[in-house]
Parts: sequence; structure tokens; C-alpha cells
Amino acid sequence: MKKIDINDFCDCIAANMPYEGIKYMFNIKTKEQFKRYLYDASAKKGEIINYEFPKNSNSRDVSYLKDGSIKINSKFVNKTLGKIMANNNEVNMNISFECEAKRIVIEFC
Repeated sequence: MKKIDINDFCDCIAANMPYEGIKYMFNIKTKEQFKRYLYDASAKKGEIINYEFPKNSNSRDVSYLKDGSIKINSKFVNKTLGKIMANNNEVNMNISFECEAKRIVIEFC
């Protein structure tokens, strides 16, 4: 296993860098390798470093939070925008909820 700079690794985690970004930056190929680096970093720092791994790709794209708000997965948004060949900065969205039909309608303006 390649040696990495533990301080840089911990800084990325502390800065809430996305999982894919950390994997790319440190050339990490598997989740097990990531966990090993996390374990090594915890051992060298002398404290447990908590990291919340992203949900599987089959997880829900829309989550209903306890405070009543709704969170839409960024991968879902980016994939949808990619289908219409746009990016986040160029698109306005209207989101409506059809309770009887149990669906969310996203209209791009």
C-alpha cells in the first residue's frame, strides 16, 4: 500500500471533501483501501476519525428530512442536467409535489 500524507488526508476529511474527490486525490481504488487509510490516520493521530461513507448508488435520490425539508441527491441532479445538456449554473428549476400521484415533478425553465 502506497504511503500517503496523513495530515493531508485528515485535512480533506475535516474539510468535508467528497468521497470521490479524496479517492482521486490519494489514488484510492477500493472502499477497503480507504478504510485502511482511515484506520492508519486514526492510529497516527491518536484519535478516532469518523467518516460517513456515501450511500450506495441504489439509495434514494430524494430524502425527506426530520425537519420537513427535502434533500435531492446531487448525483441525481447532475445526471438529470446532463441528460438535457446543461449545468447547475445555467438552469432554473421549479419543483412541485403531486401528493395524490405520489410523485415529485421537476420542471426546468
